[in-house]
Amino acid sequence: MANVEQKRLAKMTKIKVFPESSALFTTLAFDFTRRAVKAVKAKGFFDVVLSGGNTPIAFFNALTHLSFCLEHTPWEKIRIFFSDERYVAHNDPDSNYRLVADYLVSKVAIQPEHIYSIPTHYTNPIDASKAYDACLHQCFHLKKQQFPPFDVVYLDLGIDAHTASLFPFSDVVLSPPDRLAASLWLENRQQHRITLTANTLNQARAIIFMVTGESKAPAVQAVLNGPPQAHKYPAQLIQCAQGKTYWYLDQAAAGLLD
Repeated sequence: MANVEQKRLAKMTKIKVFPESSALFTTLAFDFTRRAVKAVKAKGFFDVVLSGGNTPIAFFNALTHLSFCLEHTPWEKIRIFFSDERYVAHNDPDSNYRLVADYLVSKVAIQPEHIYSIPTHYTNPIDASKAYDACLHQCFHLKKQQFPPFDVVYLDLGIDAHTASLFPFSDVVLSPPDRLAASLWLENRQQHRITLTANTLNQARAIIFMVTGESKAPAVQAVLNGPPQAHKYPAQLIQCAQGKTYWYLDQAAAGLLD
């Protein structure tokens, strides 16, 4: 049965390799606009989950510099959610909210009320994760044990194969909580994080990993070609249940794949 499941997941995983990163992000930006137009026509909003890190900056730059994307994306109908957040103030340089605000929101016509940031002002990060859980339930009118129907989730990949804030051997990976969002403490970084859980991310209509650079090649190889070891390579937990999981890779990041 395990082999049958692996084959099924393989069919739902699409890997796209580009000779260099600029072509990757240009293609990804055009795809973003097309998805947004389609979603808005179908249901009125395009609900997208964004992540922080260096790689998404190049994606945001493509979205805000390509005339096709600037002119045809229905920015006023886009709702932004976050895959995870460092437990810092929103104006802190390490904040994912600030990164998205600086590199994307400040340059397009996304409405402030359509940005659903992860709160970081609570004394206890656990309370913050519960508040974001409640926010998602309210926004999507969810009942108990339902998940937000995000249109697409965009994720980066760390050199240790973490994604969002699902880190190797962390509590949210070893004992996934029965919530949409969870808090965790990273001892090696001395930092609190809030993250959407793998179950929440997996219920999106599409999931897109964007990974560039030779330094990421071992992690890409471990996640896509290695044996199932999600406790060690948490990105293996991410498999879209409603649609497909896409991996957008430049040649450097794909260098160790079969």
